Amino acid sequence: MLFRSQQIERNLNATGARVPATNPLTTGEAIGARAQMIRDTFREERVSPAYEVAFQSAGNQRIPVDNVIADAERIIGSRLADVPLGVANRTVRDLRELQNGATLRQLDRVRKSVNKDIAAAESAGKPLGDLLELHQSIDNAVRDSDLPMRAQLQYGNALNLY
Repeated sequence: MLFRSQQIERNLNATGARVPATNPLTTGEAIGARAQMIRDTFREERVSPAYEVAFQSAGNQRIPVDNVIADAERIIGSRLADVPLGVANRTVRDLRELQNGATLRQLDRVRKSVNKDIAAAESAGKPLGDLLELHQSIDNAVRDSDLPMRAQLQYGNALNLY
Protein backbone atom coordinates (compact mmCIF):
# COMPACT_ATOMS: atom_id res chain seq x y z
CA MET A 1 0.00 0.00 0.00
CA LEU A 2 2.85 2.34 0.81
CA PHE A 3 4.37 1.75 -2.59
CA ARG A 4 1.08 2.70 -4.28
CA SER A 5 0.79 5.93 -2.28
CA GLN A 6 4.39 6.86 -3.12
CA GLN A 7 3.72 6.20 -6.78
CA ILE A 8 0.62 8.43 -6.73
CA GLU A 9 2.52 11.23 -5.01
CA ARG A 10 5.41 10.94 -7.47
CA ASN A 11 2.95 11.15 -10.40
CA LEU A 12 1.25 14.21 -8.88
CA ASN A 13 4.59 15.94 -8.39
CA ALA A 14 5.62 15.17 -11.96
CA THR A 15 2.34 16.59 -13.27
CA GLY A 16 2.70 19.71 -11.15
CA ALA A 17 6.16 20.32 -12.58
CA ARG A 18 4.70 20.37 -16.10
CA VAL A 19 1.91 22.84 -15.29
CA PRO A 20 3.17 26.39 -15.55
CA ALA A 21 2.93 28.53 -12.47
CA THR A 22 0.35 31.26 -12.87
CA ASN A 23 -1.31 34.01 -10.96
CA PRO A 24 -4.39 36.16 -11.50
CA LEU A 25 -2.38 38.94 -13.17
CA THR A 26 -0.83 36.57 -15.70
CA THR A 27 -4.21 35.00 -16.40
CA GLY A 28 -5.82 38.42 -16.83
CA GLU A 29 -3.08 39.56 -19.20
CA ALA A 30 -3.52 36.42 -21.30
CA ILE A 31 -7.29 36.93 -21.46
CA GLY A 32 -6.81 40.61 -22.34
CA ALA A 33 -4.36 39.79 -25.12
CA ARG A 34 -6.74 37.19 -26.58
CA ALA A 35 -9.67 39.63 -26.39
CA GLN A 36 -7.61 42.28 -28.21
CA MET A 37 -6.71 39.77 -30.91
CA ILE A 38 -10.37 38.82 -31.37
CA ARG A 39 -11.39 42.51 -31.48
CA ASP A 40 -8.69 43.31 -34.06
CA THR A 41 -9.65 40.35 -36.23
CA PHE A 42 -13.34 41.30 -36.12
CA ARG A 43 -12.50 44.89 -37.00
CA GLU A 44 -10.28 43.81 -39.89
CA GLU A 45 -12.58 41.13 -41.31
CA ARG A 46 -16.04 42.61 -40.66
CA VAL A 47 -16.10 46.25 -39.54
CA SER A 48 -13.59 47.83 -41.92
CA PRO A 49 -15.05 46.12 -45.00
CA ALA A 50 -18.55 47.27 -43.98
CA TYR A 51 -17.34 50.88 -43.82
CA GLU A 52 -15.61 50.53 -47.19
CA VAL A 53 -18.82 49.28 -48.82
CA ALA A 54 -20.66 52.36 -47.53
CA PHE A 55 -17.87 54.72 -48.62
CA GLN A 56 -17.84 53.17 -52.10
CA SER A 57 -21.63 53.51 -52.40
CA ALA A 58 -21.46 57.16 -51.31
CA GLY A 59 -18.61 57.97 -53.68
CA ASN A 60 -17.37 61.56 -53.58
CA GLN A 61 -20.78 63.09 -53.08
CA ARG A 62 -20.56 66.06 -50.72
CA ILE A 63 -22.63 66.27 -47.54
CA PRO A 64 -23.38 69.73 -46.11
CA VAL A 65 -21.70 70.11 -42.71
CA ASP A 66 -22.82 73.59 -41.62
CA ASN A 67 -24.96 72.14 -38.81
CA VAL A 68 -22.16 69.84 -37.66
CA ILE A 69 -19.75 72.77 -37.47
CA ALA A 70 -22.34 74.92 -35.68
CA ASP A 71 -22.95 72.15 -33.13
CA ALA A 72 -19.21 71.72 -32.59
CA GLU A 73 -18.77 75.44 -31.98
CA ARG A 74 -21.71 75.44 -29.55
CA ILE A 75 -20.31 72.46 -27.64
CA ILE A 76 -16.75 73.82 -27.54
CA GLY A 77 -17.95 77.34 -26.83
CA SER A 78 -15.92 79.02 -29.54
CA ARG A 79 -15.64 79.41 -33.30
CA LEU A 80 -13.42 76.66 -34.74
CA ALA A 81 -10.93 79.27 -35.91
CA ASP A 82 -10.58 80.53 -32.33
CA VAL A 83 -10.30 77.20 -30.50
CA PRO A 84 -7.01 77.07 -28.56
CA LEU A 85 -4.63 74.17 -28.99
CA GLY A 86 -5.31 71.34 -26.62
CA VAL A 87 -9.11 71.45 -26.91
CA ALA A 88 -10.46 68.60 -29.07
CA ASN A 89 -7.43 68.90 -31.36
CA ARG A 90 -8.33 66.11 -33.79
CA THR A 91 -12.00 67.03 -34.08
CA VAL A 92 -11.31 70.72 -34.61
CA ARG A 93 -8.57 69.97 -37.17
CA ASP A 94 -10.86 67.67 -39.13
CA LEU A 95 -13.82 70.05 -39.04
CA ARG A 96 -11.71 73.00 -40.20
CA GLU A 97 -10.91 71.00 -43.34
CA LEU A 98 -14.62 70.51 -44.10
CA GLN A 99 -15.88 74.06 -44.45
CA ASN A 100 -17.26 73.31 -47.95
CA GLY A 101 -18.93 69.98 -47.25
CA ALA A 102 -17.60 66.51 -46.72
CA THR A 103 -17.65 63.05 -48.17
CA LEU A 104 -19.01 60.25 -46.02
CA ARG A 105 -15.44 59.06 -45.42
CA GLN A 106 -14.42 62.53 -44.19
CA LEU A 107 -17.42 62.76 -41.85
CA ASP A 108 -16.63 59.33 -40.47
CA ARG A 109 -13.09 60.54 -39.81
CA VAL A 110 -14.58 63.35 -37.70
CA ARG A 111 -16.61 60.76 -35.76
CA LYS A 112 -13.47 58.78 -34.99
CA SER A 113 -11.62 61.97 -34.02
CA VAL A 114 -14.41 62.80 -31.57
CA ASN A 115 -13.92 59.39 -29.93
CA LYS A 116 -10.14 59.88 -29.70
CA ASP A 117 -10.46 63.41 -28.31
CA ILE A 118 -12.93 62.28 -25.66
CA ALA A 119 -10.66 59.39 -24.64
CA ALA A 120 -7.61 61.67 -24.48
CA ALA A 121 -9.49 64.27 -22.41
CA GLU A 122 -10.78 61.64 -19.98
CA SER A 123 -7.31 60.16 -19.47
CA ALA A 124 -6.02 63.69 -18.78
CA GLY A 125 -8.85 64.27 -16.29
CA LYS A 126 -10.58 66.89 -18.46
CA PRO A 127 -13.81 65.25 -19.66
CA LEU A 128 -15.27 66.42 -22.98
CA GLY A 129 -18.40 64.27 -22.76
CA ASP A 130 -20.56 66.85 -24.55
CA LEU A 131 -18.42 66.37 -27.63
CA LEU A 132 -20.13 63.00 -28.06
CA GLU A 133 -23.21 64.97 -29.20
CA LEU A 134 -21.40 65.48 -32.51
CA HIS A 135 -22.14 61.85 -33.37
CA GLN A 136 -25.84 62.70 -33.56
CA SER A 137 -25.06 65.82 -35.57
CA ILE A 138 -23.04 63.74 -38.04
CA ASP A 139 -25.82 61.15 -38.24
CA ASN A 140 -28.33 63.92 -38.98
CA ALA A 141 -26.10 65.38 -41.70
CA VAL A 142 -25.83 61.96 -43.37
CA ARG A 143 -29.57 61.29 -43.02
CA ASP A 144 -30.55 64.70 -44.40
CA SER A 145 -28.05 64.57 -47.28
CA ASP A 146 -28.63 63.54 -50.88
CA LEU A 147 -26.55 60.40 -50.43
CA PRO A 148 -28.16 57.32 -51.93
CA MET A 149 -30.32 55.51 -49.38
CA ARG A 150 -28.21 52.40 -49.97
CA ALA A 151 -25.06 54.23 -48.81
CA GLN A 152 -26.87 55.58 -45.76
CA LEU A 153 -28.11 52.11 -44.79
CA GLN A 154 -24.69 50.57 -45.35
CA TYR A 155 -23.09 53.24 -43.20
CA GLY A 156 -25.65 52.60 -40.44
CA ASN A 157 -24.83 48.90 -40.66
CA ALA A 158 -21.10 49.64 -40.31
CA LEU A 159 -21.77 51.82 -37.27
CA ASN A 160 -23.82 49.05 -35.70
CA LEU A 161 -21.06 46.50 -36.33
CA TYR A 162 -18.52 48.84 -34.77
